[in-house]
Amino acid sequence: MSLFDDIAFTELANTVNDFVALEMKRSRPLKEHSRKWLLNRIESKFTMKDLKVYVAVLIAMGLNYRPSVSNYWSTRPFQHCQWFHDQFARNRFELLHQTFLHCTGQISDGKAKIEPFANRLIENFQKAFYPFENVSIDEMVIGWRFTHKTYNQSKPKKYHIKTFGLCDSVTGNVVNILIYVGKHTSYDPSVMDVPDSAIKVFQTLLKPLHGGHHIFADRYYMTKKLINYLLDERKMNYIGTVQKNGVGFPPEFKILKLEEQESQFFLNKDENIMAVVWRDKKGRNQCLVVSTKADATILEMQNRRAKYQEAKSYS
Repeated sequence: MSLFDDIAFTELANTVNDFVALEMKRSRPLKEHSRKWLLNRIESKFTMKDLKVYVAVLIAMGLNYRPSVSNYWSTRPFQHCQWFHDQFARNRFELLHQTFLHCTGQISDGKAKIEPFANRLIENFQKAFYPFENVSIDEMVIGWRFTHKTYNQSKPKKYHIKTFGLCDSVTGNVVNILIYVGKHTSYDPSVMDVPDSAIKVFQTLLKPLHGGHHIFADRYYMTKKLINYLLDERKMNYIGTVQKNGVGFPPEFKILKLEEQESQFFLNKDENIMAVVWRDKKGRNQCLVVSTKADATILEMQNRRAKYQEAKSYS
């Protein structure tokens, strides 16, 4: 099973060449070493083979990190790597990498620029691999100044494309991706009218999976409605951190003050959701976790005996 099939590479080569042709038609003065000046020095079009080599070079770059793209084509003895010179001329690679790499036609706008190509690759990924029991859902950011870019000062790439990813916890393989473009996000049609955004994200990402999986996520997604949806509709378990003022969770979360290495367990009236508050030895803040597949057992490491605490009931 090919993750990047020939159809995908052929379509990508065609759209790249269309963009190159459009760029050449624009009447602008030829400045030395400008994009158009370089294009006049490169006669051949980009082929399917060029795009395959391009992906191979990107993978090699990830395994051999250097400060800039040009460093991979350095002729200095301590930096020189002949393999990169054999695959691509530096100018040709930089033109493709920084300017002409497009996934769809010129008339495409917004999410249509990247979503169809991404969905094609994701479909191939899902055919090649099915995840194990434990999977994780989290936000993933891609540094890029896209039409629907998101700004978050706390991220390494402050301007980025925001995506949600479903990953296998054993292999780390990405099983599904949802590209976030605000109100134009392509959620699963069955939950388009659901007001809870977390349910929309989870249903869209979990659509290719069957029941029985155990979902791990952080407090950004945690709502009581989401847990009930996963248990009742998807037959899946959930574990994740939760905010102390979360609706539907034990009110003790807001007022409970624990000593170091102390914990408290809570069980809902249906006995299918367990909540625990734990404070580590050096932790300033208490950790709040909710799970639908757990028991009130504490395992102390360093060969200490395990301790058991009874879970209190909450509605």
